[in-house]
Order: sequence, then C-alpha cells, then structure tokens
Amino acid sequence: MLILTGYDDAFAAIGDLTTPAKEAWAEAQGHDFECVRSFRPATHPSWQKLRLIRERLQVFDWIFWMDADGVLTNPALSVEQHIFASRWYLGQPFVASIDWAGPSPWNAGHFLIRNSPRMLHFLDACLWHEEEWGNRAFWDQSVMQEHLREDDLALLPRRKLMAVPRACRDAAPEPWEPGDFIAHCTMDDPVRRALIVA
Repeated sequence: MLILTGYDDAFAAIGDLTTPAKEAWAEAQGHDFECVRSFRPATHPSWQKLRLIRERLQVFDWIFWMDADGVLTNPALSVEQHIFASRWYLGQPFVASIDWAGPSPWNAGHFLIRNSPRMLHFLDACLWHEEEWGNRAFWDQSVMQEHLREDDLALLPRRKLMAVPRACRDAAPEPWEPGDFIAHCTMDDPVRRALIVA
C-alpha cells in the first residue's frame, strides 16, 4: 500500500506541519509513502491527485490518499484494523467517509482505492474531464462522484476518515473526538494552522 499526499507551495504552511506524522505512521505500518510537492499549473492541485493516483496505482495494490489538511491523530490504528475489519467494508475497491457537509454524499479528502481494471477505468473516465472540471468547485470530488458506481464504494461513517473538529466548523456533524484516526482541519489557513500547531 502507498500512502500518498501532496501540496503546493501555497499550502506549505499546513502540509509541512501534517506530513511528518503521516510518513512516520506509514513507515511504522510497513507502507510506502510519497509526498508530492510539484504540480502542473493548469489545474488546481486537488484535481491533480487523480493523475498522481492513476500514475501509481498499477504499481501498488492499494493507494491511500490523505489530504494535506488532514492531521493524523491516532497513529496506533492500522488500515486493516480501522477500515478493512470494519463492518462497513465488504471488499469494495473504493473506500471513503460520509462528507461533513451536504449535499455531497462522500468526501475525497481521504480515501482508499484498489488496483483493479475497474478503478483504472474509473480514473481514466474522471481524467477525461480535466479541461472541463479541473478548476470547478470541489475539483476532483465532483467528477469522482459523477463516475463512481455505487456498488464500488464502501461508505464509512464520518469519524472514520472525515472527522472535522468543532474548532474548524461549529456545525460539523459527528465531529472529531480524541482517539479518532484523522482530524480533517477544513477552514481558513491562519486559523487552521493555529489549531494544528496547538
């Protein structure tokens, strides 16, 4: 499994804080790790995660994408224990959590994708829309939700991969609690950075 993350220079104030814990966790769990710091200028870096994953997926059995604003808060948990052994996972090739805000059904900030012909085709279908959707709101997430088949998705509770702390969003449902795997710190950068440092 590859643990994959990335961010550009504009997001370095956040990514530089959150990445070392992800790398240390990956090493402790016996996973490969990569942090991408260079992105093509034409589209938003969030969109480009699709290309990054597509380029690497044939080399790994699974890729676990982790957004730069996700803080790993419980490194004692493993993917096997926390996700694959959960009652919501039934062998599907794509794993994500319910989004913290509607009307989006699931969030692409942290997800797992398995190497399979179906998932490679899914990524190709998404990337075909790069010119049209590359800088649209929600970037990759919109096109992924358009193309992903419902039976390919293991939809986990929010707190599995998408727990948003109350300090980030007051109205976030099922907010992050101590012991959760990841805190997704989605908010304005100066406030978010202060929260992560704390």
